[in-house]
Order: sequence, then C-alpha cells, then structure tokens
Amino acid sequence: MRGALLAFAPVLGVAGCVTVTATPVKAPDGQPAIVIECHRNEAECVTKAQSECPRGYWVLDADARARGEFAGSGVRTQGFAGHIMIRCQ
Repeated sequence: MRGALLAFAPVLGVAGCVTVTATPVKAPDGQPAIVIECHRNEAECVTKAQSECPRGYWVLDADARARGEFAGSGVRTQGFAGHIMIRCQ
C-alpha cells in the first residue's frame, strides 16, 4: 500500500501547483505593460510583479487602486479579480 501511495505523490504534487503568468501587453495609453494573472490569491500576483519588476512597479488598473488592492502588503480579501496590470518603474 505504501508503494502505491508513493507512486501517486508526483501526480498529487502537480495537481496542487498554481500557475502565475506574466504577459506583456499594451496598456490603454498605448505604452508597454504586463498583465499578471494569479487566480488563487493576490499575494501571488504581488510576488510575480516584484520578480518581473525588481525596481518597483505601478498598478495601472484604476479600479484596483481605488479599492486599495496591492497597497502596502499587497494582500486584500475582497474584490480580487484574479489579475493586475502593471508597469515597471
């Protein structure tokens, strides 16, 4: 039985992985931007944004800024849309 459980361990590990993507796009103003998608929680978006823009970034989504998303710690519990649009500094 133990051998059977160990055989399925890699499959279970992959099923728990979360994909966070960073896609280059044009912002509404026509300038370069990046859309970060992270469907589980916003902290994953913040981590990815920090890795994409090590010198800092601006959140371009006006609605997200108005709700206070990604300010300070970058963690918010309500109103998260699963993505942010950013521009590196």
